[in-house]
Amino acid sequence: MNIKDPDLIRKVFLAFLINLLVIVYLITKPISSKHTIEEANKNAAEIQLAVFKQCTTVYFRNHGFLPIKLSDMVTNPGNIVNWRQLLEEIPRDPWGNEYSYNVGDKIIEISSEGPTNSDDDNITVTMGKPQTIQPSTINNKPSTNNQPERLAL
Repeated sequence: MNIKDPDLIRKVFLAFLINLLVIVYLITKPISSKHTIEEANKNAAEIQLAVFKQCTTVYFRNHGFLPIKLSDMVTNPGNIVNWRQLLEEIPRDPWGNEYSYNVGDKIIEISSEGPTNSDDDNITVTMGKPQTIQPSTINNKPSTNNQPERLAL
């Protein structure tokens, strides 16, 4: 095999050029599949729900009680001492709907109605609800304000 052989150089160059064109095509190929776009939207909603879940945990750890609504992590809902903003805003889900936030007896559920606004394709994250404790036992100080019920993690 002679490195200066013009046929060999042409074949190697052609193979390199074909590989380069394939790589450029794969990188610049537009997302045209509805399935791919739908998967990207579902992934975006799941990521946002995970952020809400994490912020709910941080909110609880900061204040000793859960937010009443998602917007409580954006603006102080009232007279909460040492409140701090955890989110810039509460965005809509990828399909333009509001996220729902429900605190039940035992679980907290944060969800998106999904692409068709039906129960069939809801995207939901749940977490166990912390146990209730007496407000006066937090930090071993008596409670002197009218803040919401406090919960233990």
